[in-house]
Amino acid sequence: STFRVSSLTSCGVDPLSPWTVYYPRYRLEDLDPADFITWDFWSSPIGNGPYRYVRHVPETMMELEANPEYFEGPPRIGRVTLKFGLSSVPELLSGNVDIAAWAEPAQALRLAAEPGFQSYWQYSAPRAILWKASHPLFEDPGVRRALTHAIDRETLHLVLNMPPGLPLFDVPLTDRQFRRGELPEPIGYNPDTARRLLAESGWDDADGDGVLEREGLPFEFELIVPGEVAGSGVFIQNQLRDVGIRVEVSTLGIGQVRRHWRSGDFEAIVAFVPEDRFLPMFGEESVSGYQNPQVVEILDALGCEADPAGRDSLYRELAPIFTRDQPATFLFRMLNWFVMDARIQGLSSPWQADPLANLHKLTIDPGPPDEAND
Repeated sequence: STFRVSSLTSCGVDPLSPWTVYYPRYRLEDLDPADFITWDFWSSPIGNGPYRYVRHVPETMMELEANPEYFEGPPRIGRVTLKFGLSSVPELLSGNVDIAAWAEPAQALRLAAEPGFQSYWQYSAPRAILWKASHPLFEDPGVRRALTHAIDRETLHLVLNMPPGLPLFDVPLTDRQFRRGELPEPIGYNPDTARRLLAESGWDDADGDGVLEREGLPFEFELIVPGEVAGSGVFIQNQLRDVGIRVEVSTLGIGQVRRHWRSGDFEAIVAFVPEDRFLPMFGEESVSGYQNPQVVEILDALGCEADPAGRDSLYRELAPIFTRDQPATFLFRMLNWFVMDARIQGLSSPWQADPLANLHKLTIDPGPPDEAND
């Protein structure tokens, strides 16, 4: 039996979606779906992972113990307690926890420079500006490419306290492609090219007020930005001003941003673009009004393709279409930051940084022996 929260294709279930979970039929087949939230199953979970459930206190903690039958061998840390609803970094500094998950980037960078702590980061879902392709300002792919040329994304990464040298990309990619560096040549920062493309699309500043116009329509729009990356909105506003575009930035909470993109109520919006949103964002009923039958066909095929090599191949088919059409300007992949006591070993950036996903690989370094007891 399968339960999922994701967009459906003609095959019904995306087998590789991170939201697709497989449960044992024998435990669930006689339960009433109407009582899904209150099933006893949720308070006595089972699994074959490296750790087993021991107990929990609602909204407070969960205790796990090592599974001695785990196929890779029993984890070296025998017992783990997960604490919920806490300010993780203050708890780490006070010594109440050993690992602070999903720390603020500035906090993680500061603590990484202090003795006794270390920090790691891991790639998460991409963030991109989703352009309202059905809007008169953004219906021309040449204009959307110009907008990408106008934004210095490498500098934007530094503004957001991201590590230097993060790769740029303009197309959807699988994690396998990203890990192997199979990224098509990105659209580079080039404001002169942006101005040329805009002029070729009929935009000019005839009245000299600093804002481009076409047939009496000024090139000005609202950009909706999540509060957690508010700095990106101001940066993009300044970048586009340099090529004659006026941007009003609206900074909203993540829930409000989600409602705007789901309803299509935006002109441009900085949104998460994970795999399970490709269909509503770029498919047949795209919330942005973007229409491309080739993209619809490929996305539908992705929903039926479980073989990783086959998925890579389909993404390669998407790449030149996205580069040409630019229905979205990919800004960066979000980074999740983790800070921990320096005694915790076994993690690395950027692909093995999440302690929850790598609990079975962790060890605790006891440190140098106590001289008084040596």
